[in-house]
Amino acid sequence: MTLEEEEQLRAENANLKAQVADLKAQFAQLSEKLAQVQAQSAQNSHNSSKPSLSDGFNRPPKNPKERSLRQITGKKTGGQAGHEDHHLAWDAKPDQVITSDLAECSNCHTDLSQVEPIRFRSRQVLDLPPELKLYTVEHQANTKACPKCS
Repeated sequence: MTLEEEEQLRAENANLKAQVADLKAQFAQLSEKLAQVQAQSAQNSHNSSKPSLSDGFNRPPKNPKERSLRQITGKKTGGQAGHEDHHLAWDAKPDQVITSDLAECSNCHTDLSQVEPIRFRSRQVLDLPPELKLYTVEHQANTKACPKCS
């Protein structure tokens, strides 16, 4: 090995040592940054000053009592098929009937005051006034066909 080759190898060795030192420093910086990001992602509203809205839907329960004790059955929530309906009976003789007349077409604003209704949609509101007599009001909203649009 010549003197020139030896000097070239020493220079290359020094260059590689400098690169290793730079990479070690960069690794230390990235490790520190990773630790900060991991610590930040582990925070929630219970172990930091973050607001509870930032927890999202995967918020850990405050205490074990918050967890549902219901066993998972595989059924969908809500009324099951074949379950009998329970609702208030329709009052055949309401105390008052309020009819809402459609004055104009919501699409083209044509006057519908002279047009006969096609059908009525009714709903009943049950109120208990102070004298505790049930007072039924039936609201009827009519549907009309616009002579211009339809």
